[in-house]
Amino acid sequence: MRKFSQVFLTNESAAIRIAEAACGIAADHLVEIGPGRGALTSHLYALRLCPLTLVEIDRDLAPKLSPRYPEARVINADFLRVDLEKEFPSGRVAFAGNLPYDCATPILDRVLSFPRFAGAVLMFQKEVVDKALAAPGDSAYGYLSVMTAVRSSARRLMDLGPGSFSPQPKVDSSVVIFSPLTEPFLPQGMEAIFVRAVKAAFMHRRKTVLNSLSAAGDTMLHGVPRIAAAAALEKAGIAPTLRAQALSPADFLRLAGALRGRGR
Repeated sequence: MRKFSQVFLTNESAAIRIAEAACGIAADHLVEIGPGRGALTSHLYALRLCPLTLVEIDRDLAPKLSPRYPEARVINADFLRVDLEKEFPSGRVAFAGNLPYDCATPILDRVLSFPRFAGAVLMFQKEVVDKALAAPGDSAYGYLSVMTAVRSSARRLMDLGPGSFSPQPKVDSSVVIFSPLTEPFLPQGMEAIFVRAVKAAFMHRRKTVLNSLSAAGDTMLHGVPRIAAAAALEKAGIAPTLRAQALSPADFLRLAGALRGRGR
């Protein structure tokens, strides 16, 4: 049984398409997250236009990478624990990888929130991609959809069935290309309250946005009472009877602005 929830890509044509897309990103550094046995790495190494760094958590696999890719830098560590600012103190950084299913979402969050994010080509469980790319009103629309939209422009590159991997997973996978927004969506100083507002609104998906904000007020919004939540919704021009999945990222930004400074 694999140690880190990894399934290894065996589809050669898919690996080439991913590498071509990743190496087409204008960047000063290219990072592969979880190179594993090197199915994607060999193509990234051949096509790279900037220095390549390989971040591999597996102590057995990591030592085998340097002899095969001598011009690449290998970091034997959990990507979620790597100090990206220290490792890449300057320049734009692009990311690529076939992400482990059990930690793909926090990895994506880390990649998209990196200040010098240049772009990424990442593979996930298809269900996660459906959530990340969902639009307001879709049944899959939620926190991940909103945070992906406010941090990047994303499009699906391809879907892959279980036969493209070893061992074969029980689910389909998808590859997504993420590009940085031309202009930041969130004004400076707004991210913390925006994140809390979105999490609070989706904490109870079947409730109205007012009831969800009220129920989550103590934990997510630092004690915002129902009356304050209602006032914030009114100020933001959002009907309190709506559910969170009906709200656009712009709606959430207005709500975050109305909630800012309350509850303390």
